[in-house]
Amino acid sequence: MKRWAAGLIVILLGIIVACGGEATPTPSQPTPDIGALVEGAVTAGLSQLPEGLDAKDIQSLVESAISDQPGISAAEVQAAIKVALASAEPGVTAEEVQAAVTAALKTVPGALEIQSLVFKAISDAPGLTASEVQGLVEGAIASQVKPGASLAQVQAAIDAAVGALEPGVTSTEVQAAIAGALAAATPVPTAAPVATAAPVANVEPSGTLEVGFASLGSPGYNLSELGSQANWIENITSNESLFATSPKGDVIPMLVTDWTIDSTGLIYTFNLQKGAMWHDNWGEFTASDFIWSIQNGTREATVHPVGGQMRRIYNCDGCTMTAVTDYQVRLERPSPSFEITWYVRPPGGSMTMHSKLHYEFVGEEEANKQSIGTGPWQATEARVEEFRKYSAVRNHWRKTPAFDELIFWDIGEEATRLANFLVGRIDTGAFSMESVQAIKNEGLAGVKMMSFPGGAYAYLSIGGGQYYMDAAAHTGENPKRAIGSDPLELCKIAYVSCNAARTEFVRDITSPEWDKALKVRQAMTYGIDREKLVNAVAKGEGAPWYLSFWLGHESRAEQHGLDKLKWDFDPALAKSLLKEAGYPDGVTIKMALVPECAACIDNAQAVAGMWEDVGILTEQREWTHGAWRTLRVARTADSVWPNDDGASVSPLRGYQGFWFSGSSYNHGWEHPDFEAITRRAQTTYDVEEHWAVLAELARWNFDQVMHLPLYEGNSVWPISAKLDPWEPMAGGFSFLSNWEYAPHRQ
Repeated sequence: MKRWAAGLIVILLGIIVACGGEATPTPSQPTPDIGALVEGAVTAGLSQLPEGLDAKDIQSLVESAISDQPGISAAEVQAAIKVALASAEPGVTAEEVQAAVTAALKTVPGALEIQSLVFKAISDAPGLTASEVQGLVEGAIASQVKPGASLAQVQAAIDAAVGALEPGVTSTEVQAAIAGALAAATPVPTAAPVATAAPVANVEPSGTLEVGFASLGSPGYNLSELGSQANWIENITSNESLFATSPKGDVIPMLVTDWTIDSTGLIYTFNLQKGAMWHDNWGEFTASDFIWSIQNGTREATVHPVGGQMRRIYNCDGCTMTAVTDYQVRLERPSPSFEITWYVRPPGGSMTMHSKLHYEFVGEEEANKQSIGTGPWQATEARVEEFRKYSAVRNHWRKTPAFDELIFWDIGEEATRLANFLVGRIDTGAFSMESVQAIKNEGLAGVKMMSFPGGAYAYLSIGGGQYYMDAAAHTGENPKRAIGSDPLELCKIAYVSCNAARTEFVRDITSPEWDKALKVRQAMTYGIDREKLVNAVAKGEGAPWYLSFWLGHESRAEQHGLDKLKWDFDPALAKSLLKEAGYPDGVTIKMALVPECAACIDNAQAVAGMWEDVGILTEQREWTHGAWRTLRVARTADSVWPNDDGASVSPLRGYQGFWFSGSSYNHGWEHPDFEAITRRAQTTYDVEEHWAVLAELARWNFDQVMHLPLYEGNSVWPISAKLDPWEPMAGGFSFLSNWEYAPHRQ
């Protein structure tokens, strides 16, 4: 029985590959004798078993034969098969076979449903050494493979073979066996999952929950290629992070159940959640997925929104990650870090975990088209600038959603988003306060409001100030973050400090060139009536705001006197500053209208109207999130643009994420002085000293007018009569979170 479990897989693999060597079939002429060959192989395997067994009996025998016995590992099986494939006759490569198998699996409904069972059956088969398995594979291929088989022939052979099987062994089982033999995945655990919080009773999901957003970005699933919007959405649906954030803002377990730091502060040990299964039966989340995900997301030239930060924390020079067991990872660092949980906890910029096996099995290109996560929602379909669709994961290790389907709609126009809610086509969404007021005025039956005071602050980023192009991250043969092709084009911008010929950045903040550009930026901030923005755009639901990334840290801001930093609305002074800067007739700047949040474009256009009154004209252009992000990655964004942000664990997370040379993307500028202070903050471990350095960063940013905070506002989400309120994670109210906890209205 033990030899049959591996032997049948090997024989089937050998026969299917061998079939490719027959005469090339035309679409109307199936390859002859394939049914007989496969039937003979199955018969030979079954002849060693009692008669009358069906598929369930075979599965039971396989499970019982291998249970609780030592044997070869999945890695040994995988290595043996790779060697065997490499030794096959010319004309059939390992890549061709894998591609054919992958394509064939897609054509068989339910083929992956028992794949994890077969993975388990072959990964720890007792009594077989790696060399024995390798011998079986090599023997099967050597005796039956024929040279010259093409990918199409292998594909046709697989399709025909599956269709010719006799009752008793299903095509699904054969497909799973082939996939399992090639992938050699880890076994499915039999232990019950360990919950990270109080268990929640699972009920059968029902109904569809539909949500409208201003922008979803472009779909894609490879970690190193994820855009910020796609990453954010992953964090709250299909993929999970190592930690999570509670509704009160505390760090709580997710795929990591608990963690410790040794007495040196250099060794971090993470214990992992057992029973967190990858979608589509790709096995269980283990230490190898943990390590691979971080290494893949932080590889050279990654554009993952927190790839640079994660590289510095987990994958730095001198950092090592080791799988102690399948459920424990040890991280050793050359220096302590207080940022261990910062970029592996949603909402917002957080690196999720991805399946190493899936990526390696289907390849990078295919992996970017298919989402495989451990989250309570499984991605099913996505269309650019249209929607993302998800289905509920039954019996999810943490929480099965109440709704059977979740649809995120990409509706860039606010009026269209509002109309869809009013007629009942979406159940909730991200709305400007003007739309929220319109919904209230309609008095629709059953509509409730989920309100989060001080949920986010609005701002304008200022593009063009790339004063640190010679940073180590941007130079050398393999820069971690290459600068765009012609950044000196940015020197033409009035608020950017450049020499008189406008051909070279001048970053000395005591220079006349810097002072001239600073006066333009000061005119920009003095020309903004923040009180008016609160009343007109936020409908009174907020207050003026002046400190980038200090939302939620008001007591610390007051401790360091930052609460005194404010910009008054002074149009006369704004005009005077423009004149002093050499622009008596005013200036023209570019404004990118990017729908990053519900009220973003309203905020930008309202500010543009105020600037026009003081002599600052704007050339406005609409952008999609994806197109604009490309410029931010390349450091060539040449405009001001709107966005919002919520409270975070520390202002440092925003500072080093937005304006740090090692970050994957950028919010408009980099400066060596600011980066030097940032590096001090990263390595100052005394709490009070650390906050003093953060205050220094805040003052530099404020004094040099490198960012334009506008106001902090309440986040309000209308919900239809289909829904009742729930508690999302703290922060990140542009997208909400914890959608699996969204309940049906009782």
